[in-house]
Amino acid sequence: ETLNHIKAFFQDKKHTRAIYLENQFNSINISNFLEISSYCQRLKSLKDQLTNVDQNVSEHKMVL
Repeated sequence: ETLNHIKAFFQDKKHTRAIYLENQFNSINISNFLEISSYCQRLKSLKDQLTNVDQNVSEHKMVL
């Protein structure tokens, strides 16, 4: 039972983290970066973090 409780706790945290990261990804704006490379690095970082919480980002969404 303890294992199930721990599992549920981390699943909740994972879901909360995914929502936060999705919001970050969707609200990123190129005008907040001095260089395009910094912007692209941030997008890639967010994509990787989303993948880590089982929220894949499509190539189509990356391009948009």
